[in-house]
Amino acid sequence: MKTRLFLALICLATWAISSAAPVAAAEGIRKAELDALAKELEASATDWMAGKNPDGALENKIKAVTYDDGSISALVSVLSVSRKDPVDLYVATRLLGPLTMAKPDVVRKAMPSISPICRKLIRYLDFPKLTKQEVDALKLPDASLSVEKTVQAKAELQKRQEAKLAREQPIKLHNEQAYRLEKLFYRLLVLAADSAADQELIDALFRAEQQGLHTFADIAEMVRAEVANLGEKRAKFYYEGLKRFCSDPRILYKKHRYKDLGKVNLNLQDTSGFDSKEESTGEFLVKVINQIATSAKMPALKVPTKEEIDKAAQKKDTKGK
Repeated sequence: MKTRLFLALICLATWAISSAAPVAAAEGIRKAELDALAKELEASATDWMAGKNPDGALENKIKAVTYDDGSISALVSVLSVSRKDPVDLYVATRLLGPLTMAKPDVVRKAMPSISPICRKLIRYLDFPKLTKQEVDALKLPDASLSVEKTVQAKAELQKRQEAKLAREQPIKLHNEQAYRLEKLFYRLLVLAADSAADQELIDALFRAEQQGLHTFADIAEMVRAEVANLGEKRAKFYYEGLKRFCSDPRILYKKHRYKDLGKVNLNLQDTSGFDSKEESTGEFLVKVINQIATSAKMPALKVPTKEEIDKAAQKKDTKGK
C-alpha cells in the first residue's frame, strides 16, 4: 500500500513539473536602462581619468547586462552619442563587453551597426616627438655643480618630468582604451560566426602583421580560442587563409620585433611610445593552424624549427650588407 502511494505521489509530482508554464527567458536591456547606465559610466570615466578606483557596484551592473534582438537599436543609439575623448572609448568598451555573452545570432545582427562605430573609435594617438634640446632638459644635472645648485636642478628636473607625465597621461589612457576596444571588436567578429566577419578578421590579421603590429597575434589567439565552435567550414576558411599567408618564406621563417599596442611606455627622459614584442611569426601562426586543422579536417603543417628561422635570418643579414 505504501509503495503504491509513493509511486502515485511521484507521478503526480512529475505531471506537475511537466505541465508547469516554462520560465520565460530574461528580457535584454532596453533603451531607458541603457541610457541611465551610460550616464553612470560617463561619471565613472571622469573618476577613472582622475586615477580613482572603479565603482564595484557599477561593474556588477554591467556584468548583469544581457542583450537580445530588442536591445540592438538601443545599444547602437547609446554608442552613437558624441562624447569627449577618452570617455567615448571608456563607455564603448564597458557597454560592448556583455555583447560577447549574447547569443551568436544577436551578435551577428548587431555587428553591421556596431562595426562602423568601433572602426571610428579605434585610433591611436602619437606621443609628442621630443627634440634633442627637450631630451637634454630631462637629464640629470651636471655632476660638477655645487650641492646647493644640484638640489635646485633636481627639483626643477622633477617639475619638468611631472609636467611631461601630465601632458602624456591622457594619451596613454586613450591608447589603452583603444587597444581594449580593438581586441573586443575582433572578439565580436569571431563570435558573429559570419562569413563577412571572418573575412574582415583575417584581413585585419594580415594587415596588422604587415604594419609591424603584434595585434596580428592577438587576432590569431582569438580564432584559436574559438576553435571548438568554428565548425568545419569556418575552420577550413581560417586554415586555408593562414596557410596561404605562411606559404611565403618571408613570413614562414620571419622573426620580428613588433609594436605592442597593448603596452604603453611613458618615458621620463625621452619620447614615450609603445613597447615592442619579438615573435617568430611563421612558427606562431603554424601552431595556430595546426590547432585549427582538426576541426577543418585538414593535415597539420610542419612547424619551422629554430635552426631554420635562424638560418633565414642570417641569409637576410648577408643580403642586407
